[in-house]
Amino acid sequence: MEARVGDVALGSGHPIRIQSMAKTDTRDVRATLDQCIRSFEAGADYMRIGIPDMASVHCLKIIRTQLAAAGFHHPLVADIHYKPELATESARIAQKIRINPGNYGTPMPPFSLRKTGQGPVDEDENLFYRLKPLIDICKEYGTAIRIGTNAGSLPARYLDRYGKTPTALVESSIEYLRTFERLGFHNTVVSLKASKPMDMIASCRMMTQRMLETNMLYPMHIGVTEAGFSFRGRIKSALGIISLLKSGIGDTIRVSLSEPPENEIVFAKKITGHLTKHGGKTPVIMPNDDPVAIIRSEATDPDELIIDAITQFINIPSDKVVRNILAEAPMMKDGALERQLARHLMQAAGLNVSDTEFVSCPACARTTVDMNNLIKKVEKRLSGHPGIKIAIMGCMVNGPGEMADADYGLIGNRHGSLNLYKGKKIVRTNLEPDAALNALEHLMTQQ
Repeated sequence: MEARVGDVALGSGHPIRIQSMAKTDTRDVRATLDQCIRSFEAGADYMRIGIPDMASVHCLKIIRTQLAAAGFHHPLVADIHYKPELATESARIAQKIRINPGNYGTPMPPFSLRKTGQGPVDEDENLFYRLKPLIDICKEYGTAIRIGTNAGSLPARYLDRYGKTPTALVESSIEYLRTFERLGFHNTVVSLKASKPMDMIASCRMMTQRMLETNMLYPMHIGVTEAGFSFRGRIKSALGIISLLKSGIGDTIRVSLSEPPENEIVFAKKITGHLTKHGGKTPVIMPNDDPVAIIRSEATDPDELIIDAITQFINIPSDKVVRNILAEAPMMKDGALERQLARHLMQAAGLNVSDTEFVSCPACARTTVDMNNLIKKVEKRLSGHPGIKIAIMGCMVNGPGEMADADYGLIGNRHGSLNLYKGKKIVRTNLEPDAALNALEHLMTQQ
């Protein structure tokens, strides 16, 4: 099925669409405009913009007008959490709205009565009446909607029933699709994201099967959320995206990196370009007591090395057991990248944990701290702790959910400072970044 997002449709044989998200305060029109323009010039088809308040809605209209005046007519996507009124207003401006089933509005309690006095309202009816105002406006304006389900912010009843699992993501998404169809709305895109590539892959494959079974065939947006930055973040993102694209799943992609958005676009375009030109070789498996896959690449660029290696890794037959990876890239000037690639790819695939596991969001309009700089400092100082998971999150939208299974974490708060967590418990609040990092390192060394 096709989805119409402004003049750039996706699904049904259209090219894979590439998108990113502005990482600025939307109320800073100049900065947001600059990020959008840089991303469009790099090849983005769409740009998503966070809408945390009504002032941001007004700025979204200015941004769209100024982009058009500068010659950029690319579709914009308004990212909404918690407040349905922001979605209904943004749907008159943006060409697509992204809503999160885990936090779209405040559900009516199960025992609530409709004004008609017809008795208790079940969850399906609650959702129907919460979504109807948005659907009506999207129909009127031709606005598409993405159902963006995230492992870090699942609806409570699905989390209670299934845990933080692919099944929970799928069933939550299916509930929204059914409600959309009851409301006669079909201009829909679906996404299921997690910070672990293998969970994201499993969720999207399961969702594809469920859509086939229920005859609800909608385009899918794919990506690994909170992947991090640099070499490690690219490996996690590429593993999830390439695995699905090679199996025919995915109509639009986002590489989520804690870096400027145009960097995401550049890497995403390299992924789609590589898959168009190369099927990928199959690694040689050395069959000994500790089977090793030997990945050989002629890549001269670190990004191409990652993409080529992962394409080959995915081609390993399912009946072959691999305990380790040996990467050989003789054209690369930095031989250390071969070792980093092997180590991080094994960890991203869940096959061998040899370093600290970092989860970090890419930042958005809700972020009040310098995530890029903070993440670099955290990874530099706290790498080398196998089995420990540290989450660095810019705000409370997905932060607590993604930290549910982390050992330690830092979450940005609305005051522009950080809260320090040990597990699910807040240990310190309102710390400046350097103080937060010192406190985190101290807390880890006390264990």
